[in-house]
Amino acid sequence: HFIGHLTLRNDELLDAADSDGIVRYEAIDHKRTFAGAIHLLPPTGVSIISDIDDTVKITNYLDKKEFYKNTFLREFKQVPGMKELFHACKSKYDNNCSIHYVSASPYQLFEELSNFFTSAGFPSAT
Repeated sequence: HFIGHLTLRNDELLDAADSDGIVRYEAIDHKRTFAGAIHLLPPTGVSIISDIDDTVKITNYLDKKEFYKNTFLREFKQVPGMKELFHACKSKYDNNCSIHYVSASPYQLFEELSNFFTSAGFPSAT
């Protein structure tokens, strides 16, 4: 891991954001490159805070054998209807709705989970 600081003025940050208010960046440490995103949230709006396991991704958490298979051996599967619900919420609030995922999953699953959300068509989230 590494630590660094970057200071940007408000206008620089806003200029760097895409149309969804996301600033994408890469952090470079020796020979490794890590992609990241900063979600700029408006001062008012709606935030949905959602767990991941068995809320948006099927894990079968209560059955430990199935949980481990669904987490480490099988392709991730989405909970039916959740992607559509999140998109409907964003539309209902004129895209002034931010989604935030929380999880007790190990950090090592971050990239796989991020790829799952993108490939499954979930709206961008923090």
